[in-house]
Amino acid sequence: MVDKDRSSNLEPWRNIQLNITVGDGEVSIGRLFNPGHRDTRRDSVSFPVDSTQVEIPMPGSAKWLEQPHLGVFIDGKTPQKIRAHWEIPGKELNVERLVTVETSQGSAVVEIVRTYSLSDDGSELTVVETRSSRPSPLTYVYTRQ
Repeated sequence: MVDKDRSSNLEPWRNIQLNITVGDGEVSIGRLFNPGHRDTRRDSVSFPVDSTQVEIPMPGSAKWLEQPHLGVFIDGKTPQKIRAHWEIPGKELNVERLVTVETSQGSAVVEIVRTYSLSDDGSELTVVETRSSRPSPLTYVYTRQ
């Protein structure tokens, strides 16, 4: 679960859960966004971690879960592009994504770079996210459940 006291603002989400599975040359990341009522949202994606860029279909016409209050929608016609590699095998993962979004001003490509860093004892995961659409990074600290 995300530690709200040590993380960037989660609004409108009350909680975000993260599930990461590491396989042979591949990582799967699932997220559960909970706003505190029955409208829980999920997303998940799997990709290779060998620095190869892959294209993965996006759900059509869905609100961008990272910023649902802004009225930004995912362009379901354009696949996201993902490239990932281990900075430190099994401890620090770098994931670069290109996502096309739709706004009231038209479509735009947003570059999202997330670095997932596991603490030495494995009890915490820190995710630092930079976006081409933001001037400063976001930080989320998750504790193992």
